[in-house]
Amino acid sequence: MKFKLTINDTEYIADMINNQLVKQLAALCPFEANYRSYKQHEYFTKLPEELNDDGCQLTTKAVKNKLYFFKKWNSFAITFDDANISPNSLVHIGDFEEDISKYLNTGNRNIHVLCEVDSS
Repeated sequence: MKFKLTINDTEYIADMINNQLVKQLAALCPFEANYRSYKQHEYFTKLPEELNDDGCQLTTKAVKNKLYFFKKWNSFAITFDDANISPNSLVHIGDFEEDISKYLNTGNRNIHVLCEVDSS
């Protein structure tokens, strides 16, 4: 499955992990949200509905150009730099096909994102 994320009017495609968490996220699509910069490595937003990450593999290492879910905040994160977030943990849910880190690492505090399941 692929997602299309339109970030401030520019489209990006992400290859999503095949798991129940991504299927829950796909069921919310399409949705729009403002994302906030956090700790100079990611943008995140709180999702409109609670998702369940039971059985998903957790990681403490966020890698740029990837998508993650953080259960504690029920948030969807877009990373633009690598980070160790220990003692917290995330679920890796997707990978951008292109390098978006240069675009996102501009210092803007907020971005607007439209998230859709890509049907092409």
